[in-house]
Order: sequence, then C-alpha cells, then structure tokens
Amino acid sequence: VNSHTEKVLSGVSFAEHIPPIYGVKVRLKVEKKPKEIIQQPEKKEIEFTYKEGYIEFKVPDVKIHTVIEVMEK
Repeated sequence: VNSHTEKVLSGVSFAEHIPPIYGVKVRLKVEKKPKEIIQQPEKKEIEFTYKEGYIEFKVPDVKIHTVIEVMEK
C-alpha cells in the first residue's frame, strides 16, 4: 500500500495526491518454484528468480495499491 501525507480540511482528512512508487524489491519464501507471478489488476507478468526456496522480483509500480499473484505450477 502506497501512502502519502494527508491534509485536513474541516475535520476531514484526505490525500490531495499520492505519487506512485517504483521498483519495489520483494523476496518471498515459497515451497516450490511458481509457474508465474502476475501484478493485478494490471495483469502484468513479472519476471522473477527462484533460488533455494525463495523468489525475488521487483514490482514495477505501485500507484495506490496493487496485488501480486503467485501462481503455482
């Protein structure tokens, strides 16, 4: 989840602008090498490496939120 400082106006807080973040590195322990990794809802396939029970990949961008789907073989 991407967050940014909030403004308060008349007792209501809101975010005027949330800038995207890029190149988020992820390392995740898994039982076996996955078939693929997909960023949702964009349906972008993400390249990854698998070594000794861990997958590593970069999430290209997170605008406000994103889901990473690790697909089993």
